[in-house]
Amino acid sequence: MPKRYFAFQNFDATKHVRAAIREKTISHKHAREIAVAMKGLSIEKARDYLIDVTNFKRSIPFRRYKNQVGHKSDPGTMSGRYPEKAATEILKLLDNLESNAEYKGMDLDRLKIINTTVHKGRLLKRFIPRAMGRSSAKNDAMVHVEIVAQEVWQMTQVKNIIKDNYNMMLLDDFLRNEIKEAGFHKVEVSKTPTGTKITLHVTRPGIVIGRKGAGIKQLTEKVESDFGFKNPQISVEEIPKAELSPNVMCNRLAAHIERGIAFRRATMWTMNQIMEAGAMGVQITISGKLRGDRSAFEKHTQGILPRAGNYAKDIVSVDVAHTKTPMGLIGIKIRIARKEKVVPEFKLKAPSEQKAETQDKKIEEDAIAKTESEQIKIEEEKMKTLVTLEEEEQRLK
Repeated sequence: MPKRYFAFQNFDATKHVRAAIREKTISHKHAREIAVAMKGLSIEKARDYLIDVTNFKRSIPFRRYKNQVGHKSDPGTMSGRYPEKAATEILKLLDNLESNAEYKGMDLDRLKIINTTVHKGRLLKRFIPRAMGRSSAKNDAMVHVEIVAQEVWQMTQVKNIIKDNYNMMLLDDFLRNEIKEAGFHKVEVSKTPTGTKITLHVTRPGIVIGRKGAGIKQLTEKVESDFGFKNPQISVEEIPKAELSPNVMCNRLAAHIERGIAFRRATMWTMNQIMEAGAMGVQITISGKLRGDRSAFEKHTQGILPRAGNYAKDIVSVDVAHTKTPMGLIGIKIRIARKEKVVPEFKLKAPSEQKAETQDKKIEEDAIAKTESEQIKIEEEKMKTLVTLEEEEQRLK
């Protein structure tokens, strides 16, 4: 088997990836014009472009071999054609290039085609028989096509960050509604050479997994089809204390308000639950049409809660939720500061170990509900014993 060489000389295995097809019976002229049109595009854009060419939606501009080539109505294209056969073969080459990049662990969204080379291969000599014993030559030149892509960070960094953050926001909203009964906390996404690893942090992993893994299989299919993750591998982890998760507590507080419980009673109950779980401080902001037609907001704070500086970024976690009521939409924002994230030299004096153990046992005894809906119903019954000043306020009015 002959040894093949690539025309691209400055190849760096750490940042470049390449692929080639050899001795294909396609038009050399068509392949050359397609290669010029693809240079500088990402793999995704180049694939979409060639798919449109095979469907006769967009044309390939012919810049060198344009003699007697008709004009097309595509923007920026004078002479052009739809080389379907050559485009189909180069689509397969793009798939090979993407597979090579995935094997090397590169980010497929940041790959840019920097070099495309097309040159002739062997010459297949044939002839067309004619009358009177004559013949005409019909030679076919086989074609080699090479593509080199590079992982680009500077030019597309901001664009890809915005795209990744937008996809993460959509995924977070989807999971918040899809696995609401499991007590969704957060999701972590990381790309690996074999696919995409997705880690779900929930309070009740059994609900996500389902019977014999049926739930997690269905969730994997939805994530792959709706968000475009390649070969997603979903794992589920249980969070130790649901009361220290602002996502879980936001959803519970929103459910209480939606079921008709007074917002102050629900807010005070939520704050007490968070502080009893061992939080350093908590702040709950609730806004909307709370009492009447005029919009208002209230802030309730308990404990120590850093507002600025590096502490506010490191030890404080925030989440926002919205709920619909007959009066309108109400927004809920919870900020929780956790003691275990504090730097040791500024660490607060912890209570006695015996008190901490009793609190943990109390939390474990209370968490007997199988789903979040059952937990909310249990809390509603306990909330009736909570002493607030709402009755006194109504009496004074």
